[in-house]
Amino acid sequence: MTINTQVKFNALRGLSYVGTQEDMELSFYLANGATSYSLRDAEMQFLTAKGYTTGVVEDKWKAYLLSFGYVGAVDDMIVQFWNDLGAAIANNLLLEDGDDILLETGEYLLLES
Repeated sequence: MTINTQVKFNALRGLSYVGTQEDMELSFYLANGATSYSLRDAEMQFLTAKGYTTGVVEDKWKAYLLSFGYVGAVDDMIVQFWNDLGAAIANNLLLEDGDDILLETGEYLLLES
């Protein structure tokens, strides 16, 4: 799980979050639908806000990630999710007015060639 942690850390830093890994992750969840200041509760609220209301956190993550077309084990899909988010940030996708390209869900739009 070390790779997952580092990938997530890099993606959150790229989104300009600061602090510890847990602080950044909580801030991300709060910015995307969560209201609890408990990290685990906020993670569940984030996934629920995205429309995934059934099951434990791993079930919700799996459904959420499958909706983006990821395949495989949940741990592998989460790494790919954070890698893709990090790539979108690194490529600095911008609109003509200079704003980042974001979806209504708060994720960055990932363009495929």
